[in-house]
Amino acid sequence: MRSVRMLLLLPLALVLVAPANATRPALVTGTAFVCDSNTATVTTLVDGIYITEITGQFALGGGLQGTLAGTTTFIVNSTTLQGTFNSTGLLFRGTINGSQPGTAVAQWNGTVDLPAGTTIGHWVIGTGTGGLAGVHGQGTLSTQHYATLAGCPATLPDGALGAYSLGIHFHPA
Repeated sequence: MRSVRMLLLLPLALVLVAPANATRPALVTGTAFVCDSNTATVTTLVDGIYITEITGQFALGGGLQGTLAGTTTFIVNSTTLQGTFNSTGLLFRGTINGSQPGTAVAQWNGTVDLPAGTTIGHWVIGTGTGGLAGVHGQGTLSTQHYATLAGCPATLPDGALGAYSLGIHFHPA
């Protein structure tokens, strides 16, 4: 008898519990430029391996409009000039697909081939505030050449440093 009552109350409980829905995932693509304010410091050369930190900003255009600032560490073989890169705690300031302005935290990692001028990697974004509250996303990034852009303008010209692609969605606050 008790289990019958529970089964009768289950539909009522399901009606009273409002589902929390995230937005549908959206593909966000665009371009990135290195800002001229970036600084590189070779912190270590050990057994033919460079460990280099680059601190500064990237200007982002496309679905992400704004800047991404922080420090990225490169670990590169001094003979082949190939290696890896990693960064955590990058601060994005701007908008995503026309959202209200806000901030979010990003991280990325991947491989670098300096002679070919390429990087290939993965990145994630989350921990948003303001208009980016509840944002979550992950995707890819790649570069085919290196270009420096004077400053970080609001409108980006053609000729990007690289491309990014992210699947983004917003969780309800």
